[in-house]
Amino acid sequence: LWRRIAEADTVIIETDIGSSDAAMMKRFMVLPPGVDLAKLFGKTYWTKFYDIVKHSDSPIPESQLKTITPLAAGVLLLQSQAKPEDDKQEGQLSIDQVIFEKAKALGKNTLTLETNEEQLGYLKDVFTIDALKKMLDDWEDESSSYDTMKEAYKHGDSKALDGLLDEVPKEIRASLLDARNQNWIRELPRLTSKKHTLIAVGAAHYAGPQGLLKLLEQQGYKIRPL
Repeated sequence: LWRRIAEADTVIIETDIGSSDAAMMKRFMVLPPGVDLAKLFGKTYWTKFYDIVKHSDSPIPESQLKTITPLAAGVLLLQSQAKPEDDKQEGQLSIDQVIFEKAKALGKNTLTLETNEEQLGYLKDVFTIDALKKMLDDWEDESSSYDTMKEAYKHGDSKALDGLLDEVPKEIRASLLDARNQNWIRELPRLTSKKHTLIAVGAAHYAGPQGLLKLLEQQGYKIRPL
């Protein structure tokens, strides 16, 4: 991956969440005064949520967790599923951020497919309290699916990724994946370099009939694993 970044003229990721301004992040991530996430969850779900976050070595105290939005809680659950990456440094949110910062350090042209506000808006619509409760109900299966997806992505197993995508509820797939993929595919001709462009997005965006791989093929690109 690092060699591919070094060879690229342009590096594109979903969004540069590290550049978000504090006021916007507060709007999406912090509940209004007087609203308590624990009460929104109810005792049983709150206990399970708190235990998962606590065992992921998160430094956030319980009192502060009660002030975050369902969106922020969903992000914490996703981070709890992820295993530590060798190249991920303290304070970095994802491997996307690692890639983006490395590209910047190498002087590459760095671009994003959507703004931070656009991405947070999509996630806010998906991570409702009801959706989080279902995620907690299915936690063991969800975590196992994440590990399977990670291995499939690592080995370029598109069939396995397609199979995992079938497990995603249709309404979530339509708003969080399919709609955004269509937006991105329209943007890519404007963003890509004529020489060498590296595009790094979440594994789920590559899979399925509305995934980026199929959409690129439809536009005449030849897809081959590296």
